[in-house]
Formats: sequence, C-alpha cells, structure tokens
Amino acid sequence: MTTPSLLHHFEAPDDYLGSFGWLCGYSADCNFLDQAAERFTRQTTAQRAHQGQLALAVMLDPAHAAIALTDAPGVAHLIFKAEQKKPFALLHAKVAVLGFRHEKEPDRWLVRLIVSTGNWTVQTVTESLDLVSCIECSSEDVQQQPAWLGQNCTDISAAWQMLEWLSGYFDTRILHAKSSHQPASLTAQSMQWLNGWLSTVAAHNTPNASPRYFDNRKQSLLKQLVPLIKQHASDVKRNYLGMGSGFFEGVNGHGQLPSVLSEITTTLQDAGLLTGRPKKIDVFVNPAACQAVAEGLSAMQAAGYRVCAAVQNVEMFGSVRRSLHAKFIFSTNTREDSARCSSAWVYLGSGNLTGPGFANPMSTAGGNLEAGMLLSPEGLYWSAEGDVSTTRIITNLLPVGRDPEELAVEQCSAGEPMPEHDDGPLAAPLAWLNWQVTEEGSSLRAPEQTEVPVTLLDSNGAACASSQPGVWPWLGEPPRVVTIQWSIAGQVHSAALPVLDESGRLAATAMPELDLDEVWWQLANFPQSAVDEDKTLDELEESPGSMGQTGAAAVADAGVAGYPIRRMMVLIEQIAAKQVDLHPLDWLAWCTRLEQSLLQVAKDPVINIFRAMRLNPLSPLREAAFLPVFAEQASSPEGANYRALLARIETSWDVANLCKFGEQQ
Repeated sequence: MTTPSLLHHFEAPDDYLGSFGWLCGYSADCNFLDQAAERFTRQTTAQRAHQGQLALAVMLDPAHAAIALTDAPGVAHLIFKAEQKKPFALLHAKVAVLGFRHEKEPDRWLVRLIVSTGNWTVQTVTESLDLVSCIECSSEDVQQQPAWLGQNCTDISAAWQMLEWLSGYFDTRILHAKSSHQPASLTAQSMQWLNGWLSTVAAHNTPNASPRYFDNRKQSLLKQLVPLIKQHASDVKRNYLGMGSGFFEGVNGHGQLPSVLSEITTTLQDAGLLTGRPKKIDVFVNPAACQAVAEGLSAMQAAGYRVCAAVQNVEMFGSVRRSLHAKFIFSTNTREDSARCSSAWVYLGSGNLTGPGFANPMSTAGGNLEAGMLLSPEGLYWSAEGDVSTTRIITNLLPVGRDPEELAVEQCSAGEPMPEHDDGPLAAPLAWLNWQVTEEGSSLRAPEQTEVPVTLLDSNGAACASSQPGVWPWLGEPPRVVTIQWSIAGQVHSAALPVLDESGRLAATAMPELDLDEVWWQLANFPQSAVDEDKTLDELEESPGSMGQTGAAAVADAGVAGYPIRRMMVLIEQIAAKQVDLHPLDWLAWCTRLEQSLLQVAKDPVINIFRAMRLNPLSPLREAAFLPVFAEQASSPEGANYRALLARIETSWDVANLCKFGEQQ
C-alpha cells in the first residue's frame, strides 16, 4: 500500500496539462508549491523558470511571508490588499480549484476541487496525518450526464464562489501582466478558460440542492452540520461518534469538558442523529499537544468520552510517528458482531474543533475563514471482511480504529499555545516592473503611475537614480526580480517584484542563444514546454514531432553549397506544417513560443547568408497556405497578432526590408 500524498492531487490526468488553478490556505512553503506546480504543468522548475508564465495563484493568511516567483516558478503568491480590512481572524480554509486542458484536443477540459485539512507545505506531506477530499467534473461528464454530475458541479461551484469572493481581498494585478506586444497574457487567457469551464459546471448544478462543500462566511460550520447530514446522509440515529483535531480549545485552568466537543455531541443528539447513550464517543488527539483535552481528561472520561491517540496506519506511513493535523468528525452505526459501518457520514475540513474553527462564523475577532466537506461514503468496514476492498476499510481512510488505546491522564500534555503572528507584507504600489531596451539603453519601467513614490534598489542595495518617475536605467542583464521601497506614515516598506521581459515572461531565466539546428526542437514539442537544455541530439531526433528521417535526409541531400539555405527552408516548412493545424485556443501560446524561439536564433550565421542575398527568409510564413484558416486574414485578431510578431522578428533578424521569395531583386 503506497503512502498517500496531498501532492498527488495536483497531478495532471493522462493526456492533460494543468492550465490554471486557484488555492487558498493558512500557510504554504516554496518546496511544496514548486512540486505542486511541476505535477500540475508537467514542467520542471527550470522549464517553468524559462517559460515565465503563471499557472497557480495562491492566497494565504495575510500574516504569511511573501513567497517569491524565483523560489516557486509559475506560482504567484498574491498579497492581501493594504486598503482592505480582514473579514476573518485567520484565513484558515484550505481549498483549491484546478483546471486542466487536453494536450491534443483543446476543447476538452477537466476541473478538480481539492478540500484539504493540511496546509500546502512539505510538513503536511512528510510529518502530518491529514485528510483531503477531491472531486472532478470534465467536458465528457457534461456530455454524458452521469447521475453524480449535478452534485459534483454544485460542490465545485460553491467552492469557486468562495475563492472568487476571497480573491477580491488580494492584489491580483500580477495575473494580468503582459508585454506591450501581447494582446493578452497567457496567464489571463488560461484564467479565462478556467472561468469558462466553471461557468459550464455551474450550468449543470442540481437545482435547489445543497453542496457537500461548505464554509463559514455566514454561519458556523457547526450550525450547518445537521442540515447537511440530513441532506446528504440518512436521517437516522447513529451509535458511534469519533472526533479528531490537530488543535483544541486552549487551557483555561478549570479542567472542564471542552465546550465545542460537548456542543457537537449535544447538537447531533438534539437533531436525532446520535443516540442518547452512544456505544462510544472517541476523541482522537496528539497526546503531546491536545490543549484543553489534556486538562479536562477526567471530566471527559466521566461524561463517557474516550480520549485516544490518533491511529496511524503503519502499512501506509511506517513506524515513524506522524502528528495528527486532520480535523474530522465520523459517525456511524456499529455492532460488536459485525465489521460493517452503516449510515456513515464524515466531516473533514480546515476547521479545528474550537470556537474560531468550528463553532463561530467568520469574523474579524472570533472566527477564522474555514471550509470543509460533508461526505456519506457507503460500504465502509472497520476491518477486512470477506472480499472487501482496502479502499472501503475505515482505518485506511481516517486516523481512527475500532478499539484504539485509550490514553491516561499522565500520557496527555496540553502543549504550547498557538503562537501569535506579526503583521504580514503589504501589497506593493507596483506588482511588477517592465524591462525595456531602447537606443538610449536598458531600463526598468513601472507599468502604471503610483500615488506613493517608489525607490528601486540596485543589486547592491543602493537606490537607483531615476531620470523620470517610474523609469530607472539598469546596466547589465535584466534581473529576474528587483527590490523596491516605499514609505507610509514614515514607515519604510519593501517588496521583491518580478521583472517582465520584452517577451512577456515574468521572473524568467535568460533565453540562451540558439542555432538553426536547435530552434525546431523548441517548437516541435508545443504545446508542451520547450525541451530541456541538457537533452541530447539523439534523444531529440527520437522525440515526437521532431524533424525525423525525412527532414534530416532533405538537409543531407541539399549539397554543400545549398546546405545553409536548405536548413532555413526546412525550418520554415516545419513551422508552417505545425501551425496550419493548430486549434484557435492554442494560437496565442503558439505565437508567444514562436516569437521567443526565433528571437533566440537571431545571431545564427545562416541569416547572414540571406542578408547577403537580399532575401527575407520569413516572408513565406505570411502566405495563406502556411497559416490556419482563422489567421489567414490580416484583419482578424489572430492574423494581426501573428503578422505583428513576424515584423518584430524580421526587425531583430535585420531582414525586414529585404525581398520576399519570388520577387525581383
């Protein structure tokens, strides 16, 4: 049995690539986000750093330190807006909505909802016991209309409404960063696709049905619990209740039964969902840090509660003890003479079993923003029985057991209280800076005017001189990120900003110079990322879409005199053959890849031969036969964008004023 991982849920399905996704959470680290982005996009760190596009937008608690694009390429950590007042005590909900596109059929898509109890950190993967719920909807599902479609669509739509609402509190300008040459950024296009897919999902919601996903923006999770159980699980009394949490109420010195645990039990009993004298009420804890549970253990035992250490599945996780971080409630009917769990339901989510986490609605002072799922799995068993699948055994799904070892008072410790948090970073007056090269030299430029004066720091930490507001001369190569400073009420603030290069890439690594033999390999793999720089020529020749034997033989047969010209013409033919069959949804990304790749080959000696012949080698690419139907006309947006990029490449190659093929010289 393999160890489950939160990272697994970011993996693109077979034949799909991650397009764009939104995440919110209490905390994250760059290592987890980098691995998540790699699984999502199927691009390595180096590939994403070279591409310079955004694939994931992350909203974390406002106190969280900023995560730089250079530490997790392709992941934008959005910062809470300085002018906004927090509507919650902590941003604690852990939710993601991810969108995937099919590699070869761009009209096909898949949307995935992830609701997690764990943070987006490596610690969650390696040290914690956490839970996650994952549901999906695809374009095929919408066409085939399976029985579960409406409920999944309702759940995804509810979660997306929360994320969309939350995004209004964060600085999202970086998601729309584009160069002056681009009609739109690839990030904005991917966001638009995801919005379209989510609109389709919303159109297939089950009418008047309540989602299994719920959050506490208006009501506490506890207040919503009973209606959700009655809606999505059978309306019967259960005789078993298990509750687990990574954190409980803080100690108060009174040694009482924790109020939220008591309130959950009473609420379920009053609603007729739990028997008045349950067979067992188990509370699963981290023995070394269980707050008020440790202090009130005697009172809990007297009230019929069993306090137990979280059950760790050794077959999954090994013998190294993991700490319980999952927040869950599990209730079922159980019999001593049967392993079956009947009428089961499960809550899992971000909300700890505390006042701010579970009993209170979101508020500035007393309620975090929390989210969870109410599930009613069928066919569960406490242990293997007959031919029961391992996926239906409850100990493989939750950190619980039928007969867990009960903890004694001396085995429990309150642990340390939750640490206080300082104020987090402020959203900067600027979200990025543009790199620009002119006849006067290179500079970094603000994309917009700011009311607050901004100072740019050079690589040594000194203030850069500025000849005009928002323009700073910069010597040397373009930096990936730079630091700016600004003052508010006499207090100096700073932020690291990504630099957008002239190709529309954010915080990107330098584009290496290529020769004519290398550039096609960068184009052939589209829409996947450009191939790794350390890939051998033999590997490239065997890759799908490469020149192959036909193209190589044509070059070899061209003869010594015609060889350079033939090399160029084979490249032009390959570009034409590739782009003529492209889908309109891929056109902007193709144009971006084509321009970047051809700019990288501008210094190839073969181009000098064409200059000497007074011929423009790119001119055939304007012919209708070399273009997809939707880009044939220069008056169309696709055609205009394509011809504009060709003009820029021709200028870079210094061939713009040379003769077209077939013209008299």
